[in-house]
Amino acid sequence: MAETRVNLSQKQNSKTIVSNIMKKINILIIALCLSLVSFGQLMNERRVYYLDITGSMAGYNGSPNIWNSVVSNLEKAVDNIEDENTEIVIKTFTDSKHPVKTLVSVNATATGKATVKEKLTSVELVYDCHTDIYVPIQDFYKNEISIANVDYFFLMTDG
Repeated sequence: MAETRVNLSQKQNSKTIVSNIMKKINILIIALCLSLVSFGQLMNERRVYYLDITGSMAGYNGSPNIWNSVVSNLEKAVDNIEDENTEIVIKTFTDSKHPVKTLVSVNATATGKATVKEKLTSVELVYDCHTDIYVPIQDFYKNEISIANVDYFFLMTDG
């Protein structure tokens, strides 16, 4: 009988120890999650917009003319950014024969947003090429992903 009580007592102690360990693990997991959320809130955003500048965007060769609408929507998206620390990068692309070019890279301040609008008015479309959407994806992967920022990829194209 005494032997049974000792075994029962040992089992209860073991359960208590395991329970305490599990509580500590849960607390550590919660703390880790909260720290990751806090860290993410401290990180700056980088929004990279890839703008298709092929002639088809402006109705070339029978395509629908969506250029003005795309530019207008891009301007609205930039205007809606509230955090002035957000980096705005706009790059133009066509196909593999033409390199991706950075049109503008600014912070989302009032001056930065005005610069974006100004630069967008100077964009010249390219008519001797086709759209290759792999080009901006490859550029983003190679040149824009950073562990220092929360990076966003926007593809503005007619396909």
